[in-house]
Amino acid sequence: MTRLSRLAILISLGAMTRPTSARADDLPPLSIYGFARLDAIADTAQMSDIAQARFVLPRDPTAHDDGELTLTPRLSRIGLGIDAWELTPGITSDGKVEVDFAGGSNMTTLRLRQAYASIHLEHAIELVAGQTADLISPLVPSVQNDTQLLYAGNTGDRRPQLQLSITPGDHVRIAGAVAAAGALSASDADHDGRIDGMANLQPMVQWLVEYRQRQAGDVLRFGVWGHVAQPEFASGMQYTSASGGLHLYLPLLTRLVALGEAYFGSDLADIGGGLDQSYNLTERRAIRGAGGWGELAAMPSDRHIVAIGATVDTARASDLPTGDPERNQTIYGVVRYKPVPALQFGVEYLSWRTRYKDAGDATASRVDLHLSVFF
Repeated sequence: MTRLSRLAILISLGAMTRPTSARADDLPPLSIYGFARLDAIADTAQMSDIAQARFVLPRDPTAHDDGELTLTPRLSRIGLGIDAWELTPGITSDGKVEVDFAGGSNMTTLRLRQAYASIHLEHAIELVAGQTADLISPLVPSVQNDTQLLYAGNTGDRRPQLQLSITPGDHVRIAGAVAAAGALSASDADHDGRIDGMANLQPMVQWLVEYRQRQAGDVLRFGVWGHVAQPEFASGMQYTSASGGLHLYLPLLTRLVALGEAYFGSDLADIGGGLDQSYNLTERRAIRGAGGWGELAAMPSDRHIVAIGATVDTARASDLPTGDPERNQTIYGVVRYKPVPALQFGVEYLSWRTRYKDAGDATASRVDLHLSVFF
């Protein structure tokens, strides 16, 4: 490609992103960020998906199974930040559009992570519209960034929503959201060809109350949260999907924190719990579940992060037919090292155990080596 051709493409892109009818002062400032990442993943037994692992598959005693291995750049990420800009005195706005390549088994399939705009009023009220992280379950374990250990003890993902937060003082945040149901789980318990969470005119409702306090050079956070939704079958019958939970981010020392979450409820599949099980047609009831995770994380230096933790997700055995997964748990450790700010090496180890009702346990060890270059 000649220099003239490259210049013409750059001019065309600039014309598309900056309308000629608008003055430069009227448009928000933009920034590009992201990273290129390669993961080398090895499992000692077959997982539900080698890249987006959620369970250890049941063992087949007649089959040869010596594990699996892959290399993938699917977590490489690119984002366009709409930096904070003033709409009127006292009102600011910002936003983000962010994608990675983890949208499917094909490494080139884009996944929309975030696409939202937010408006802030005097740092006391915030309105967010678009796809962003769930209001519930705001903390995330340090390992397995692809799935964030959904269905293994962590809940909460990203989904389209309208979110309102009020911070009346320095310590308390109160928030609510109207969100898309069925965005995470594709549950179709009645097999009518429609996702149950999307077959109803009622949206998912989420809420959160959080207390914050500066402590040990960081910010202590403790909160309670929950959600409710009404999935529907083709017959018109509705049932309740609901949860309650809490989270804690506790600075212990200047470079040491403890964090974790706990939750319970029924039909937790659409928020990442209950081992992705929603409704038992035979028993005619939503599947109940509970779980959580805890982690101890340290920064021995500005270049190192070390964390250890454990997770568990359960579905009530009496709600399940024989052979379905009833317990999923992990024990994990991670070390990350940044020799320079733009380069990071990481190694993660997870010990997985999935229990199937009246069918025993399946176990696997998982190692993930990854290298990231930030820009």
